[in-house]
Amino acid sequence: MKEKLEDILDKCLEDIAKGGNPDKILSVYKDHPEYENLKDAIHMALELGKLEDPPVSKIPEFHLLAADSGSKPAVRRKIIPFRMITRIAAVFAIAFILLAVAVQASDDSIPGDFLYPVKRGYEKVRFTCAMGYRNKAEYKMKCSNVRLAEALALVNKNGKADASLFNSMFDDSRYTLEKALSMTGKDKDELLYLTASNMRKQKEGLYQIYMKSPEDGKSEISHYVCACGKRDQLMESAFGIKISIPSGEGCPAMSECCDCAAGRECKVSADEITKLKKTIQMSALK
Repeated sequence: MKEKLEDILDKCLEDIAKGGNPDKILSVYKDHPEYENLKDAIHMALELGKLEDPPVSKIPEFHLLAADSGSKPAVRRKIIPFRMITRIAAVFAIAFILLAVAVQASDDSIPGDFLYPVKRGYEKVRFTCAMGYRNKAEYKMKCSNVRLAEALALVNKNGKADASLFNSMFDDSRYTLEKALSMTGKDKDELLYLTASNMRKQKEGLYQIYMKSPEDGKSEISHYVCACGKRDQLMESAFGIKISIPSGEGCPAMSECCDCAAGRECKVSADEITKLKKTIQMSALK
C-alpha cells in the first residue's frame, strides 16, 4: 500500500532537518504516483527555509489602575515553530496543485459527473475575476455555449437532454446582450453582432440536439428550439441584425414546436421573448 503524500512529506522534512541530502531523500520516492507534487512541495519548503527567522517581539507590560500592585511577567508572543510553517506552506502548495489538476480534469465533465461542480465553481471564479464589461460579457457568451455543448454530450451519452442547461444558456446570452447594450461606439456594435451571431449558432445547435433526441424527448426540446427562432426574429427587428443562413434552408424552429404546430402559444418562447424585450427596454432607458 502506498504511503500518503502528507506522511511522506513529513518524513522527508524530518530527514532534511537532520542534515540529509534532499535529492537523495527524494530519489527513494521517484516511483510514487505523486512524486512531482512531492518534489515541488519539498523545494518550496527549502526555499522558505532560507528565510531568516523573524525577531522575537515583546509586548510591553500594561497595568490596570485597579490592578494589584504586584508585578506581572511580561507577555511574549507565541512563535510558531518554523518547521510547522514550512509544512503548512507545503500542504497549501499541494492543495493548490491538486485543485489545478481537478479544474483541468473537469473541463469535459457534464451534469452528473463527480467533477462537474468543480467546473461550475471555477466558471464563477473566472467570471468574478474578469475585468471590464466586455470581458465579462464575452465570458458569459462562452459559458452559454458550454451549456449547449454539455446538453449535446448528455444526449449522446444517455439520449436525454437536461432542460436546465438550456435555461442557463438563455440566461447567459441575455446577460451578454445586456452588457452589449450598456456600451457605446465600436464595442457596442461588435458585441451586438457577436451576440446575434452566437444566438443563431445556438439555435442550430439546439436543433441538432432535437434531431438526436428520442421521440419521447423531442416535445420538450422543441419549445427551446422555438424560443431560439423567435429570439433571432427579435434581434433582427430590434437592431436590424440578420445573420445569413449558409444552407439557404434555415432551421424549421417554429414548425417543429409542438405547441406552435397545434396553434397554441409556446410558453418557453413567450417567457424568453418577454425577458429579452425587458432587457432591451431597460437598456434604452439608461
